[in-house]
Amino acid sequence: MNRYRSILILLVVVSVFSFGCSKSNVDESEISDDSQNDSSLLTEIVTSNSEAFEIPDTDDFPGMTVIIPEGAFPRESSIDISYSSADDLDLNENLNILTPLIHIEIEENRLDKPMELKIPVIVPENHFALAFYYDFETGSLEAIPSVYEDDGMMRIMTTHFSEILVASIMQDLLVGPIETDFQVGRDNLQIPNIYTYLAPNGMCNGMAESTLYYFKALRPTFGYLYNLYDNNTLSTPGFWRDDRDSIYLNSVIQEDREMDTFALDEWLTSVWDRPSVDHFYMTAFAMLRSKSPQLVIITEDNQWDEHSFPTAHALIAYRTEGTRIYVADPNEPTNSNLYLEIDLKSGNLKPYIGSQSISDADVLYKYMYFVGDSALLNYDSISDSWTYLHDGTIADKNIPEYTFYEILYDFEGNEVPVEISSNHLTSEDTFRVLLEPDDFQSSLTAYGEDFSKYGTAGHDEILTIPLVDNETIIGLQVDTLFKDSTGSILKAWTDFKWINVKKTTPEKWESVATVSYISLSSGLTQEQIDQAIGVSTKEIIYFSYNPGLDVYNLYFPSSKVNRTMTRVGTQMWSDFTKSVDNVTISDSFVGVINEEENKIIGKSEVSNPEDGIIFELDLVMTKIDD
Repeated sequence: MNRYRSILILLVVVSVFSFGCSKSNVDESEISDDSQNDSSLLTEIVTSNSEAFEIPDTDDFPGMTVIIPEGAFPRESSIDISYSSADDLDLNENLNILTPLIHIEIEENRLDKPMELKIPVIVPENHFALAFYYDFETGSLEAIPSVYEDDGMMRIMTTHFSEILVASIMQDLLVGPIETDFQVGRDNLQIPNIYTYLAPNGMCNGMAESTLYYFKALRPTFGYLYNLYDNNTLSTPGFWRDDRDSIYLNSVIQEDREMDTFALDEWLTSVWDRPSVDHFYMTAFAMLRSKSPQLVIITEDNQWDEHSFPTAHALIAYRTEGTRIYVADPNEPTNSNLYLEIDLKSGNLKPYIGSQSISDADVLYKYMYFVGDSALLNYDSISDSWTYLHDGTIADKNIPEYTFYEILYDFEGNEVPVEISSNHLTSEDTFRVLLEPDDFQSSLTAYGEDFSKYGTAGHDEILTIPLVDNETIIGLQVDTLFKDSTGSILKAWTDFKWINVKKTTPEKWESVATVSYISLSSGLTQEQIDQAIGVSTKEIIYFSYNPGLDVYNLYFPSSKVNRTMTRVGTQMWSDFTKSVDNVTISDSFVGVINEEENKIIGKSEVSNPEDGIIFELDLVMTKIDD
């Protein structure tokens, strides 16, 4: 049962959750005293071209440089910057406020590339500084990716704006323990990071971003995330392969991230040479102030350019203990004992070994980078993806076309594909399944209701599954085959469907066929025709209903499927053609069903285009009760 479609209306309400992306989202009545005392710094019309504005210092403002990269604004727009005193803000006494409260208003909800601010600050000795969004309504702080440079500049990077300030805290207070309300096995997804059709390199970033968004925006309404979106067919906790909506969701967000990498890449590229200890302190400071989990990226190398990016992995940091930051690793969704550890003396990250669950097995990650929460993430796009999951359309236009067939045989021994339905009936003891993809190389794996594997078939291969019970639940997983950079064949999860296969016992009938007409075109003499007219033969036959085609298969003792018959109301009929010695022969049957007497009375004709009807048979079929 789909347990979440019924609460779609609630999602719509939640989708307007504010992340402080725009000053216009703040209740003016709550900030009227502050806004009346705002001092304007900059009012400009900007375009998609690059811009740089120098804002000079005043008696109560330290000055600031605003750097707008080319393409940040998609169209001509306005930007307004002002400031007010931060003295009256209700903040923790351990926090040292280094700047006034800076108000930045732009017309766009989110920039296409991150804007950079450079603010001169004086950081007290043994303190660590970081920039934050300030929320007037809640009094909370959300960290913004930022670095205090050696020249005394705080460099801030973000794609959306509201009220911003820079604060510092004693470094000793950032060396744990720091807790958030995030728990592995409760607030993360139950699926592991895997290759998928949409995300053939893995979906760790999509998983981390979707989880962070859910924690912040949706958990208050829908509850804890783990196993919440199991699947909408069977309840199968502990078996992630059929959690198709969750896999689709994270694959879509991963794909969106790979199409929209500017913000994250710009930030990582700008801080690749910063020691990991700086990012450790940023992460700890962010969690200390927000009590919320944070996104961090780890890499095997700390140098790259626009053409080469090192192996990277996304993690969710959720608590610290001394110099350890505990992380939820998308590769290992049940492991709560994973952590990054910093050597405070060297400032380096102790190597973190990649999980065995995906291609980064045994990769030594030696560098960490703080990303944070909403500053560099496209929460509008992530929100849309969650909406598509809840309304059941997350897979639309994202999964390639394919069809499952059961392979039967006709009376000549030829394979006959019958499309498989979710509730499929067969009269066979062996279920022969073929996956026919539209335009991709595929692999098919079948699972039992107990999650045991029946087997795997490669592209264009038939998978044979024994049917022991009268009713068998089978899970069919579709994978896409692709080559990695080394030429090795890998599998990418593409889809999963459960089907219910029921065995039907063929009904036993007696068929009496009486010759009623033979034409001279048959090649018989008139004398032979006269002798054959009225002659009857009896044979035991078997009917078996096949819902895949909504037809009956007609069995004879000497062969398998001899004829396919369709029932419409009280009529049974069939019509098919075959080639005999390069002559097209049509064989048809029409009968009337008398269900009270378990009898079908009809007429069969054999014809060809040149000669018309060649044979006519009167048929009487009677069901036999064993």
